Amino acid sequence: MKQAIQAFKYHKILSFRLFFHEILIDFLIHHPSFRDVDVILPVPLHPSRYKEREFNQAEILARGLSHSFHIPLITNAVFRIKKTKPQVGLSMKERRSNLQSAFEVRNDSLIKDRRILIIDDVITSRSTVESLSMVMRLAGCQAVLVLALATGK
Repeated sequence: MKQAIQAFKYHKILSFRLFFHEILIDFLIHHPSFRDVDVILPVPLHPSRYKEREFNQAEILARGLSHSFHIPLITNAVFRIKKTKPQVGLSMKERRSNLQSAFEVRNDSLIKDRRILIIDDVITSRSTVESLSMVMRLAGCQAVLVLALATGK
């Protein structure tokens, strides 16, 4: 799984998205509480990271789930405003510090009073999704659920 995610994310082997979609769809079929959401939100990439990769792997995964389960996808509500260092190799303290003030809600009407499913590829320390969840909760979102392909441990 690690090699498949790295090939997808860093080597642009986007055909892995089909395999990943099947895994996520299977999980959602067996865990219907994760489908009890109003919208799906992929973890945003900073524009410079998007320019490097030419795609957002979390958005590709989220788009497939949105289509399969007819849950709206939002990509224009929360933005990554801080260019963070890659989390790989950072300590837990460095990861949290790295992500402080990394996200900003720019369209709170899309998340206010809504249950949101955050999609990411890998969760290692939870620092990214905690930082993202915090700004959404401050903007009035009702609940946050998180789904990823793998954990980094």
